[in-house]
Amino acid sequence: MKKQLKTITSILLLGIFIFLGISSGGEENCGCSTPSVTIPSYADSWDDKEENWEYKECAIAISEIDAEKIHVYVYYNGKLKKYRCELKYSYPGTDCSSVSKSFGMEAISTADISESDFASGEWKKYNYWLGRQM
Repeated sequence: MKKQLKTITSILLLGIFIFLGISSGGEENCGCSTPSVTIPSYADSWDDKEENWEYKECAIAISEIDAEKIHVYVYYNGKLKKYRCELKYSYPGTDCSSVSKSFGMEAISTADISESDFASGEWKKYNYWLGRQM
């Protein structure tokens, strides 16, 4: 009886680990919890609502000068044909924040990007965001 209980427990634990591995393996991790897309107060269309935005991908933009990292999460709205990014900032050993350690409240936390910038991967570069924050 004890041997059967151990076998059943082992199988159950193995099943749980496999399930957790499969469910967490599909989403790309960029170091912060994935934010949901922000709909700005100036949204000029009925199609600019949360359910029309789908998560596309993320990247970490790292500065060669500063220790700060920008965690960029990209969403796409097929109805608007528009890309939007949610940015989080971090220094080594710190939690992610929507406030930059270098730029404070002046940092961008939500931004629309062009289709060409998305396609070229420019949005993955630290200097791309640095230029937009100044």
